[in-house]
Parts: sequence; structure tokens; C-alpha cells
Amino acid sequence: MGRAKQVLFWCVCIWSLMTGFGGFANGFLLLALSRVGVALGGAGGTPASHALIGRRIPESFRGRALGLFSMGIPVGTVLGFALGGWANDHIGWRGALILAGGVGLVVALLAGVFVPKTPLAIVRKVTIHENFLQSSRRLLSDPNFLSLFIAANLLGFASGPFYAFTAAFLIRTHGLTPSQAGLSFVILQGLMDIAGTVLGGRLFDRAIKSGKNNLLRYPGIAFCVAAVSTPVALFAPDSRIAVILLVPAMFSFPFVLPHAFGAGHLSAGEGRQGLASALLMLGSSLLGSSLSPVLVGVISDMARNANIQNSLGTGLLLVPVFCLLTGISCFIAGRRVGSYSN
Repeated sequence: MGRAKQVLFWCVCIWSLMTGFGGFANGFLLLALSRVGVALGGAGGTPASHALIGRRIPESFRGRALGLFSMGIPVGTVLGFALGGWANDHIGWRGALILAGGVGLVVALLAGVFVPKTPLAIVRKVTIHENFLQSSRRLLSDPNFLSLFIAANLLGFASGPFYAFTAAFLIRTHGLTPSQAGLSFVILQGLMDIAGTVLGGRLFDRAIKSGKNNLLRYPGIAFCVAAVSTPVALFAPDSRIAVILLVPAMFSFPFVLPHAFGAGHLSAGEGRQGLASALLMLGSSLLGSSLSPVLVGVISDMARNANIQNSLGTGLLLVPVFCLLTGISCFIAGRRVGSYSN
């Protein structure tokens, strides 16, 4: 079993076991520890999968492969909500967690058996003599990859509060019930996730075939459109108009994923695709996604204390600001990586 395949196998085993362990938790501490274990296992799954994709899929089809892989997130989320709700109604939340953990272990075994050992793409075998810190330092010191890392950080600042507060915004500002807000947001977001990842993968492959002039041009355009439509949505008088105007932002976040990861693989080179994906994920989640919701909350509280009616909408203006910055950074990073890879 190859190294990337082993990492993927054990990551799926860990998060599946920890999911099932949550069903036996008898207090907050054990339940919290089980969720930490799920996060630890899940964190390694994507880089390992991207490493396998980088080895087995030719560069001309890499975007579509990454797009189809990324589509698993929204599809899995929808199935998780549907099947999880059914399981909760019939066997309780503990039984649902145990069942989900068991299914995950079966998937891990299937991956261990059926993921092929021989690469489908003809790639040059690369031996890396650097450890994790040395390889990470080398990648981040490369101006081309660093531009992608900066774009990933800005993306985290845009997406974090959007996902954290949009449903609450629809409830507080437009008077929707939680079920109405959840349905309108979750269903549309799921559709946009699927459309964005698939279309993003195809357009990245087209950019590769056209000469790599600017690999992230299309995400740059999408984020600039979101930067214009989102502030209008935040102060629209009607909830239906607000939801429709939020669609460009819903689409942009998944749309950029195949482009960003594909460009990261090109910039990092053979043998470092998994590390490139891990660093980009770290950039988008560690600082931006954790800090930006706090900033939105602070701005919202300040606006409410100043008697501004749409205080949460005012705080969420942080989203279009960082959408614009993300779009600009996509143009810069895509041009740098594309010219470097030619």
C-alpha cells in the first residue's frame, strides 16, 4: 500500500472510529474529544486524496478530478442531513453516530482494497529528502505559491462569516423562521456547491489547455461579481431578492476550489501535491475562518449599540470586502502560477 493510500486509509479509520465513539459518550468532555478526533482524521483525508489524484490523473484532466472530489462535500452533507435525520428518528442520535462510524469503516476498507497501486498517469518518480517543515518553508518561500497562500487566507475571511451568519441574517433581518432560512440557504448552497465544483474543474482544465495565461481568471471574475451583489443583498427590502443576490457568493466559494488546488499542485511540483493542498487548506481555515466571524460579531454589536436596524447586515459587509480582495488576489496568483508553469 502506497504512503498516500495508507494515510487516507488511516484518516478515514480515525474519523469513523471517533464518530462512532461519540455515540458512547456520557458527558460533554468525551463528546468534545470525539469531535476533536473526527477533525484530526478529517484534516488528513483531503491532502492524501489530492496526492493520489496528483499521481494518477494527467494534468489535462486534473481540474475535473479535483472538482468531482470536491463535489463529495456538498453531496455528503445533503445525504448526511437526510440519512442522519432518518437515523435519529428511528434509532436515536447515539445510534446514528455509531451507524455513521460503521459505514465509514466500511468505506475505509473499500478504499484500502480498491484504490489501485499503479498510477494511471505516467509520472516521474520523485524522491523528497526534506521533512515537513523544510518542504513547507520551501513552498511558502516561493513567490508563486505564496500568492496562492495569500489568496487562500483572504478566501477564509470571506467564507467564514458567510457560512456562519447568513441563515441568522435571514432570520433576524427578514423574519424568516429557522426552517425557512435553513431550507432556502442549505438547498441553494448545496446546488451551488455541486455546480461550482464541477464547472470549476472543467474551466480549470480549459485554462490549462489554453496555455495557462491566467489559471484563476474565472474565480477572480466570480468573486468580483459576488463583491457587488452581496452588499445589495444585505440591504435588500425583500427576502427573496436577498437570497437571489447571495447566489454569486454561494457559487464563488466552491467554484474556486478546483482552480486553487490545481494551481497549487502545479506550483508545488510532483511529489508535493498533498503538501500544497494541506497548506492551502491551513491558510483558508486557520486564521480567516476563525477570526472573521468574531470581527463580524464585533461590528454587528457596535452597529446595534449605535441603533442601526440591520446590525448583522452591517457586520456582514466584511464578506463583500474580502470577496473583492480574494478576486484581486486570484487574478494575481493565477497569472503568476500560469506564467511560471508555461
